[in-house]
Amino acid sequence: MYLLDETRTLIRKYGIRPKKSLGQNFCVDETLLERMVAYSNLSKDDIVLEVGSGFGFLTRLISDAAKQVIAVELDPKLLKVLRDYVKDRENIAVIQGDILKVELPSFSKVVANLPYSISTPLVARLFERGFDLAVLTLQKEFAEKLTAQVGARDYGPLSVMAGYKADVENLERLPRDAFYPPPRVESAVVLIKIRAPTFVVRDEKFFFELVKHLFTQRNKKVGKPLESLLQKAMGVSKAEARLITKVFSLETRVYNMRPEDFGALSNKVYPVLNGKKLAFKGHSLYVFPEVYSSSEDTFLLAEHLDVREGEKVLDMGTGCGILGVLAAEKAVSVVAVDVNPYALECANFNAKLNNVAGKFATVLSDLFNEFKSSDKFNLIIFNPPYLPVDERLEPGEWIERAWYGGPDGRVIIDRFIDGVSGHVEECGRILMVQSSLSNPEKSVTRLREEGFDSNIVAEKELFFEKIVVILARNS
Repeated sequence: MYLLDETRTLIRKYGIRPKKSLGQNFCVDETLLERMVAYSNLSKDDIVLEVGSGFGFLTRLISDAAKQVIAVELDPKLLKVLRDYVKDRENIAVIQGDILKVELPSFSKVVANLPYSISTPLVARLFERGFDLAVLTLQKEFAEKLTAQVGARDYGPLSVMAGYKADVENLERLPRDAFYPPPRVESAVVLIKIRAPTFVVRDEKFFFELVKHLFTQRNKKVGKPLESLLQKAMGVSKAEARLITKVFSLETRVYNMRPEDFGALSNKVYPVLNGKKLAFKGHSLYVFPEVYSSSEDTFLLAEHLDVREGEKVLDMGTGCGILGVLAAEKAVSVVAVDVNPYALECANFNAKLNNVAGKFATVLSDLFNEFKSSDKFNLIIFNPPYLPVDERLEPGEWIERAWYGGPDGRVIIDRFIDGVSGHVEECGRILMVQSSLSNPEKSVTRLREEGFDSNIVAEKELFFEKIVVILARNS
């Protein structure tokens, strides 16, 4: 083969000794290199990443078909050969460095004879970085990992990543003499096409990290490696980490988790890791990133929360669910309501964490829109959005909607009062908190007009406002 003679000549000329530690087995089958370029379906719009460019044989072929080649090579001696060999090509950018560490420009495709010694971290990095298509020569056993099925011996992080967002095809197996020096392992050419994910994850980077961490204990039930992740990432105790994992009911072993199962778990764990921890009256709660964080108004309302044994409670605008969780200690049932679906997810998590899930239900609703006229409660708790905001500034994010009260701070409060009377049992109560910025006296008056015995029962001075608790009884 022509490339075999050329490779031997260059090795002698530049004093190169192929390094096993760097996976230096040079492709000497020119027809294979041509097929790799053909498999890649390159166009003059493509920017192609080549890893381990070596002597530049494949590099030049790619440059003939693509807009640009980003050729990455670690070995200084090979780098000298590469630069000499491609110096006449303006569309080849040569980068010296470790592909696992070096800063890379944007690229659309990857065509490469990968160093087998770094295949796992490199392909994982490519998945995390993103690309459209890749044609790679890989160790045959490694190629099989990309398409391994759930529960198989080769099933691992790369199988999950591929299942999430790629179609993988093993194109051909290669003889050892396609490389010099011949490797001791069999090789294969693999085509990876990125497609739309088959399921949604909240944070792709976290999803990949979670998968890799769980597979460090692939034969364990999922809860065990997840516990260690929670302890490491959040600094929680082993007991609390175990309690959190118990919420997720993780009895499956890691190797039996489908890609979509990892995605669902990632979506549950991500907001816990990235939220805030709240401790109140002996309760541990977590506030997810998209959810209003309990503050002075919540705590003042909690201090005056009076729930009687056997009562039915409605927690309107539940947020992280703190008031509903507290109420569930005595109530026979608690219905937690919010317009924010992330708040309901958070409230459900905290109810399970605090062992009240059996009498804790959630409803996605804009105030009473999803309730029947027959739905009545002994106690309705309400911590409304009450911050006056220019009416031209419509709320965008969920957090903004948690405090947006309209021009006078009363847009949600007045709607609540308009609809609440039909949902309070005889001798039932409303307990709500409000700011002096949104005219609590008007709320007291309006509740009285609706037939309630209404009064301000607590106050707290803050820096620029006063927050008050209003108690209204259905007399």
